[in-house]
Amino acid sequence: METNPISQQFPLQLGGDRTIDDMVRAGNYDGVHSYINQEKFPLEMHDPVDVVVVLIDLGRIAPSAEAVEEFSRRGLRRPTHEEAVYFGVQYPDVQRHRPIVWPHEPFLHADGSSRVLVHFGGIGYRTLDLFWDSSWGAYCLFAGIRV
Repeated sequence: METNPISQQFPLQLGGDRTIDDMVRAGNYDGVHSYINQEKFPLEMHDPVDVVVVLIDLGRIAPSAEAVEEFSRRGLRRPTHEEAVYFGVQYPDVQRHRPIVWPHEPFLHADGSSRVLVHFGGIGYRTLDLFWDSSWGAYCLFAGIRV
């Protein structure tokens, strides 16, 4: 018997004239992958837009592709890197409980691997990482977007 994955929802406002470098600074992270910068992950200026981030707990080890399939079943779309950095600024403590995987269109790293943004954290630390897009632990949450 298949059960419906658990989810949480967070309203999010995007937009303005901030670069990803500005957003990373505003996120006040303890660690950030060196590739997460305006050159590799550009943010473009635009009017404010409201979306809802839906964090889904699949409850099992799963690749990003399975999360994206679940998004489709729920009428969600995959996130963008912009939504990931705005989320980290607006909801800094959410990642302290469980890792949040952002299965956006993967970034092709210099080593040839496909990578996505991931918020990691715990008591006393928060990071924004660029991690191999593979199977994720059952403890991870996946961020989908409702517009």
